[in-house]
Amino acid sequence: MASKRPFRAEDILAIRTVSDPQISPDGTRVAYVVTTADQEADQFRSHLWIAPLDGSAPPRQLTRGAHRNTQPRWSPDGRLLAFTSTRPGEGEQPKSEAKPRSQVWIIGETGEPYQFTRATLGADTPAWSPDGRWLLYCTRTRTEGETKRPDDRSPAEKNAPRIIRDLLYRFDGVGQFTGEWNHIWIAPLDAEAGEPRQLTTGDVHDNEPTWLPGGQQIVFTATRGERRGKTFQRDLWLATVSDGSIRRLSPGDGPVTYPAPSPDGSRIAYAGHRKGEAPGANTLVWTVALTGGEPEPLTETLDRSVLGVANGTALTWSPDGQYIYFLAMDLGASRLCRVPAVGGPVEALTGTDRYITGFSLAPDGRTAVFSAVASDDPGELYVLTLDGESQPRPLTAHNAPLRETVHLASYAPICFTGADGWEIGGWLAYPYGYQQGQRFPLVLDVHGGPHGMHGQTFQPGVQEMAARGYGVLLVNPRGSTGYGERFTMACVDDWGGKDFEDLMAGVDWAIAEAGADPERLFVTGYSYGGFMTSWVVGHTDRFKAAVCGAPVSDFVSFYGESDIGPTFGISEHGGPPWERWEAFHQGSPFTYIVNCHTPLLLLHWEGDLRCPISQSELLFAALAQLGREVEFVRYPGGFHTYVTHAPSQRVDAVRRTTDWFDAHGGRC
Repeated sequence: MASKRPFRAEDILAIRTVSDPQISPDGTRVAYVVTTADQEADQFRSHLWIAPLDGSAPPRQLTRGAHRNTQPRWSPDGRLLAFTSTRPGEGEQPKSEAKPRSQVWIIGETGEPYQFTRATLGADTPAWSPDGRWLLYCTRTRTEGETKRPDDRSPAEKNAPRIIRDLLYRFDGVGQFTGEWNHIWIAPLDAEAGEPRQLTTGDVHDNEPTWLPGGQQIVFTATRGERRGKTFQRDLWLATVSDGSIRRLSPGDGPVTYPAPSPDGSRIAYAGHRKGEAPGANTLVWTVALTGGEPEPLTETLDRSVLGVANGTALTWSPDGQYIYFLAMDLGASRLCRVPAVGGPVEALTGTDRYITGFSLAPDGRTAVFSAVASDDPGELYVLTLDGESQPRPLTAHNAPLRETVHLASYAPICFTGADGWEIGGWLAYPYGYQQGQRFPLVLDVHGGPHGMHGQTFQPGVQEMAARGYGVLLVNPRGSTGYGERFTMACVDDWGGKDFEDLMAGVDWAIAEAGADPERLFVTGYSYGGFMTSWVVGHTDRFKAAVCGAPVSDFVSFYGESDIGPTFGISEHGGPPWERWEAFHQGSPFTYIVNCHTPLLLLHWEGDLRCPISQSELLFAALAQLGREVEFVRYPGGFHTYVTHAPSQRVDAVRRTTDWFDAHGGRC
């Protein structure tokens, strides 16, 4: 440890995020994405890299420039990569939009990329046809025929009224009142073979287009029919490429995502459940016949939820069609697993020492490449031979310079008794330089969700606090995922109840068993963690200071203001507010904020549509009026998952949090 210095908030700027591995069709190379911070522009940049699977040569960077290049997808012959990029096209100037539109580009392993799509409102999600002659992609379309970019509209067009008829009309990270619908298009690789053609239409969002092996049909996910405009949950649809006719394959009683056709095209695997809007229900692996019929669940006995992957492979079949590979959330980790396609026991192929964020299966079915992080590792690529005996082999070392010079705290697993005698798990990050028997200040850090989990994920905020001498307690109270569906669902309609008791039992355990100083306790959390932080300060004075990020502070206003309020809000809190007025009032942290005497720092991004900034405004207005110590930090722009926004804001939030604790007794 002596040779390494403590972590600092600005070290966030040195982190390289490795994601979306895609093995080439010949199984010799892997393309992937590396995201870095551009300090001068205060933006994140993403570029494509390629590495040989056998490690015979170092990885090399394929794209460059002040852009975001993502979603690399190999052509069937392995000569080309389609990808999405925010770079301006030939003759274009960079747009001033806060979130530049991407286009699909194509690049070989040498030479410059060329622009494939020129969609006015941008394009993404490229998918090659089996013969390599066509590409599917998604682009936004305006049903009224307006296709101008926001920068190109006249003042009158920008000021035109927006007519809202759907219950759900906005989405965090996408925007409010966009008036745009995501649809699937097809275009030939050879421009002389025809023009791009729109396959799907309507005032709906169509997503995740995937070819069937024959190249005549595709599957995709969308909320259509009677569920349109009322839920964000999608169904599985089959479309014929020649005429655009569509047919639903899923029953419409729960969410569907990540469709994956079998090698012979007879069945479609997907992730989902059949429990309506229940957000805590286990997401399972299912298959359904292309001809229709009842879907078959394959992972019910696992009692774990399938992990969704935002960009990359979530489900994939073995080449012989015998197995389906997927990621499962388990005890703070994300593990690569497989299940027989005809049903049977689930086999875990990796342990609980890493959190896998994406994977790709080699064409011979014998090797997988995955991207993964750990509590003390910002992430790399690993190669795994699927023989059940080999250990993963590191393929990249993008974060080696940081790990070689900076001490990164690992988490010690803990277990204690929570409310009602339940066994509760979690982790403790000890302070930098900790000596056995030493008393230390403790930060209780509450995760989001509530159906998230602490575990083998790299958290710069935890690293900063541990480096400054704090122990960080990372409890997974009831409601957390990774411990079975009963445990995950246990906080529904009981936020601030037994989950609060679990957290306080964890604090008591840390004092009695780990050496935490009962006179120097602090609490923080983001999203549901922000809810719990604002709940804690209204119910106990045992914490010296608190930092509350993007909370839910009032259930009634959350119902109307959040993009997911009318769906998630109802499911989590037992019904709509007019049926549960008293319960909504009693369950809201704002109801008890008058009891707060804990110095409170509020952090919130102004573009957040998931937990709108009004939730922090309520708390700040009340505490300021009461004359309590409160500070409100508003970050311009962003959205709820703020870590992909301005790097300077992420550094500031991490540093400001620990500064607040230092200023309120964290350092003696």
